[in-house]
Amino acid sequence: MQKSRLITVEPIAGHWVVYAPGYFSVHQWRSLAILTAERLAARTRARVVVVDRK
Repeated sequence: MQKSRLITVEPIAGHWVVYAPGYFSVHQWRSLAILTAERLAARTRARVVVVDRK
């Protein structure tokens, strides 16, 4: 699988699923991903699921 530095957010089954790269600076990326998703969730009233992409 190609490694991407981008955080991707996908709406799946009523949740915002966030794929965060888990291979560098995990904490920083994870918190950024969660913040991004929470903003989307607040706007769309959907739940948020965060997935570490390996």
